[in-house]
Amino acid sequence: MKLKLTWLLTLFMAFVMQFSFAQEKTITGTITAASDGLPLPGVNVVVKGTARGTQTDFDGKYSINANQGDVLVFSYVGFETTEKTVGAGNTITFAIAEDAEALDEVVVVGSVFDVGKQKANGVSTMGANELKAVVATSSIDRAMQGQMSGVNVVASSTAPGSAANVNVRGAFSPSSNNGLQNPLYVVDGTYMNVADLPAINSNNIESMEVLTDASQTALYGSRGSNGVVIITTKKGVKGSSRITLNTRYGVSDRFPIRVDLMNSRQKLEYENGLSQVTNPATGNLLGLGRSYTDAEIDQLSEIDTDWGDVLYKTGVTESYNFAISSGSENSSTRFSLGYDSDEGIVNGYEGFQRISAAISNTTKVNKWLNYGYTVNGVYTTRDDPRDRQNVQSPFWSEINNNPYEQLFQVDANGDQILDEFGDPIFNISGRLNSFGYQVLDEIFGTDQEVRNLRIFGNAFAEITITDGLSIRSQFGGIYDRRQSENFLKPSARLNTFIGTSGLKTDTSTDDFDYNWRNELSYAKEFGKHSVRATFASEFQDENNYFINLNSRTFPNDFQDTQNLAGSIDQDSFTQRTRISRFGILGVANYSYDGKYFLDAYVRRDGSSLAGLENQYGTFYGASLAWDIGKESFMDSVDWINSLRLSGSYGTSGDDSVLAVYSNFTSVTTGGIYGAGSPAIPNAAIANPNVTWENNEKINLGLSFELLQGSRLRGKIDWFQDTRKDFLFQDTLPFESGAYNTTNNEGDSRVTGVEIDLNYDVFRNPEGFNLTVFGNTTFLKYEITTLAVDEQITNFSGGQSILREGLEPFTYFMVRYAGVNPANGDALYLDADGNITNVFSAQNAVAIKDKSPLPEMFGGFGLRASYKGFDLSSNFNFSYGNYVFNQQSSSLHDPSNWRNNKVVGAANYWQQPGDTNVLQRPTVNGIETGTTQFLQDASYLAWRNLTLGYTFGDNVFENTGISSVRTYVQLQNLAIWSEFDGNPEVGVGSSENAATVSNSVYINNYPQLRSLNFGFDINF
Repeated sequence: MKLKLTWLLTLFMAFVMQFSFAQEKTITGTITAASDGLPLPGVNVVVKGTARGTQTDFDGKYSINANQGDVLVFSYVGFETTEKTVGAGNTITFAIAEDAEALDEVVVVGSVFDVGKQKANGVSTMGANELKAVVATSSIDRAMQGQMSGVNVVASSTAPGSAANVNVRGAFSPSSNNGLQNPLYVVDGTYMNVADLPAINSNNIESMEVLTDASQTALYGSRGSNGVVIITTKKGVKGSSRITLNTRYGVSDRFPIRVDLMNSRQKLEYENGLSQVTNPATGNLLGLGRSYTDAEIDQLSEIDTDWGDVLYKTGVTESYNFAISSGSENSSTRFSLGYDSDEGIVNGYEGFQRISAAISNTTKVNKWLNYGYTVNGVYTTRDDPRDRQNVQSPFWSEINNNPYEQLFQVDANGDQILDEFGDPIFNISGRLNSFGYQVLDEIFGTDQEVRNLRIFGNAFAEITITDGLSIRSQFGGIYDRRQSENFLKPSARLNTFIGTSGLKTDTSTDDFDYNWRNELSYAKEFGKHSVRATFASEFQDENNYFINLNSRTFPNDFQDTQNLAGSIDQDSFTQRTRISRFGILGVANYSYDGKYFLDAYVRRDGSSLAGLENQYGTFYGASLAWDIGKESFMDSVDWINSLRLSGSYGTSGDDSVLAVYSNFTSVTTGGIYGAGSPAIPNAAIANPNVTWENNEKINLGLSFELLQGSRLRGKIDWFQDTRKDFLFQDTLPFESGAYNTTNNEGDSRVTGVEIDLNYDVFRNPEGFNLTVFGNTTFLKYEITTLAVDEQITNFSGGQSILREGLEPFTYFMVRYAGVNPANGDALYLDADGNITNVFSAQNAVAIKDKSPLPEMFGGFGLRASYKGFDLSSNFNFSYGNYVFNQQSSSLHDPSNWRNNKVVGAANYWQQPGDTNVLQRPTVNGIETGTTQFLQDASYLAWRNLTLGYTFGDNVFENTGISSVRTYVQLQNLAIWSEFDGNPEVGVGSSENAATVSNSVYINNYPQLRSLNFGFDINF
């Protein structure tokens, strides 16, 4: 593999040197409207006489390859078509004028849900340049990591095909599944959930905007209350035909695990030392460890297995994407096909595969009718190793298997023992780990696969009734058929533990979710005044049907369909759910002289999730903006090109934490078919008055472009998000049956500041350009009111608490106070702060200012170009979040000495006077629920380094190729942290998820370091 990579890199450099004389260059610039100076997204940019074209992004920026002397044609509906000749420089920036004749002909109003171009604050953006610099993984959400202010991205798992935890401005709810709330994803108008993100082909994405301001998010009702991620896919370009081919090949391996595991000799000496530890009260041996002679240690140390090498492989990623687009005066179409695979690094698994296809079209039929559609079809398959806190997980086994044990069983002569088929038999020695189980039996003894077929897209039609008055109808939907098979083969040794001869679980889910929006809008300009009014309605429906079928006892390892099972389990079942929402919306927009802006909205929403007596809510808000830079008194200030002040206030409802049908009191029979169980009330009693969590958002922002040519650009936002009436599960009195019910019982507040900066260090029209960028977000969280005294939440190894005046999910633990040097006892602080050597859970207190929520996060990096070369790099960081490191606690604990340990575990108290040591070993081991392994998980990570080169059409003359970009990229180059292990903690592990996201570190899919090599070819 190393030889292959060396050859590829050598070929790459030779190719670059051979064609470095190419004269084609990258032209960049920004297109604004001459009337108000605001950036224009969606302007068509075409090299005249060719099929090469692109569009400006959300910020009006574009990038296109052209030769000196080429003519660029800029066109946009309602504006004059403009031609510019490419000269010696690399930048063409100008203001495009409105086409008076076209405006007299028709005014196209558009959708009120489009992100307003005047909304610099409350919106974080990734355009074409930023996306090009990040080779996306199988899930596009990770491309946002460190790139957008206010957006914190933490990989919940790095397994192929998994999605990340994306959190906007610290949005949380005490009753959500993992504490932190995910935003709504809107792909070309279609509403999607975080689980759908692996279905999105990153090669089809034109831009991503994250909406954080209430005046933007409120348009989407309750679904948008925790932020909205707008994903816009690529479309055909007017007057241009284009064919693109994107290919990528990469390899990945395990990022260093950042823990110092014992080798064979160290572990044997550790066990031998433990075998000599006595009870100080009786003088008797504790029975920990094993006793060895020096000769036995020498002999057993000859085997030193690195279980990471056994369990992991070099993973391969591949990506092939083809697209063809064309555009005429009135219509544009784009079609794409893609195949992506990421096999991951765990032996025995194929990882994630995706086949995708998409087609989009927009057509102007005549002066009064426009329509368009986008349809995507995606088929994915995925198989994952077990990700849980026991021996069935390869991630647990890597660090817990003893290094002095081998993979396969051997006889007295050291030869492998074979089974009846001639295959070596896995080592299941009781000395392998505390379970005496080999995880490769799980890997090769289980067939597991998840298959998804997703069809999603949207269609719209817009009719202009009269000048400025239009109606628009848009339908977006996603159908997801998910099938999962998990077959434990009869030959697998795991059957002996659970008393079966083969197990099979089949699950199938049919999801169909859709949203239908209808808008009536009127827009008018008179003099310096511009007004727009919109009335809209929206209906959303989510339908789910689920089947679960379990069976056991199968004839062999190959026939695994349910009809061949010896018995069907009684806990097989089906389930159907439906969620409906309806909202009506009124929006008014006003601007004066392109300098003063006022927006207001009111929305009435209803949800089937809320209590039957309280299903509707009314939400409202307004925003103001002042473009100071356009005032006459700023004309003499030549170093300020743009200066805009904005503010907003708004409310929205959030029903995402309300469980389906929790507003009904239901009965259950226990869910066991044929068991004859009586029907009894379910554990939950419906509350007819429970309602939304109500979010109030305030935002004050300043955006600016400073210095000559707007070299320094940025924005600063101060925000405060207040969540009222958040939801709790309350347990009713025991004498009433100890049922639980949902109530609105508290308020919380998140206050923060976002800073986003870009600075062009060098702008050399003849060659070298360098831009540095960075963003950071500061957050402060607080529970402001609570109807109950407090609420304690358990997670693996500890607790967190909700209490007035504290950060949400503040750790609630017993304070560890070190080791008594006289006798080696562990010391703790009691509830009053007094030192004691007696552990008691009653001494747990809130650990002030320590929670899993970061105080600050962000990212920074650079983008550079020189002639055809481009270079980019980015970092991201998190500061102030604490994580209970359960993995480290276990790796130091002598009570489970049959598993491997870290080198530091041997540094325990042995004699009076020992300091800076672990406590004296005991049979009960290290107490959990203390702060001993509560660790600061702040980190700085070097995420990406990309070097590319673009060849022009003069290199490939008469071949039909207009440009080729080739690149090499490294991902996850380094991480700096004091945390023991991977500080980027998501859900703990996918099968033993933490109750509160980011609160506990358990063995999970390791971080990957990857090298990618690719070509982007344009015809």
